[in-house]
Amino acid sequence: MRLNLRKKHKDKIAKRGEQFFMDNFSLKVKATNVVGSGDGVEVYVHCDDHDIVFNASIPFDKSIIDSDSSLRSEDKGDDMSTLVGTVLSGFEYRAQKEKYDNLYKFFKDNEKKYQYTGFTKEAINKTQNSGYENEYFYITTIPYNLTEYRDYFEPLINKSDSEFSKELSNVKKQLKDKSKVSVTTTLFSKKRTILKK
Repeated sequence: MRLNLRKKHKDKIAKRGEQFFMDNFSLKVKATNVVGSGDGVEVYVHCDDHDIVFNASIPFDKSIIDSDSSLRSEDKGDDMSTLVGTVLSGFEYRAQKEKYDNLYKFFKDNEKKYQYTGFTKEAINKTQNSGYENEYFYITTIPYNLTEYRDYFEPLINKSDSEFSKELSNVKKQLKDKSKVSVTTTLFSKKRTILKK
């Protein structure tokens, strides 16, 4: 049933996933994969809108196929907060783009020297849902609820790059957010043998 549901309605389900992110986060995303999940499906998406870059996924049950209604969500606790945190990692990337691009360049420049590799872009887009992620690392931020996102973060989307960074910092101060952003690397060794010391 799951496989038939996914195959038969893949395009419509993908469009509903894209609509979900527009309705809830005011961001354009592109569906990259639709997979069976329990009694429903999970839509993986990639966002690169207003220089806000992230990968995420949203599960749907089969009732989503026949519905054309808005997918604007009410804040439903932990699941939505986790998704808001995923989206906000893309905000963090935009605010600190030069810093993260330099870190990416460091990993790329040292790949041959230290014989490692990371995920492929295709693997990231089709299977990862942790927010901003590139071949070598991903960013995680503190999750907020959907109401806080709409009130504080969504108005930043159309700001210029210089305003965006400053305003994001101001929003975090308003929300008394003293958390640190986490950067996690995912590197795979290309060496055939591992030396033990």
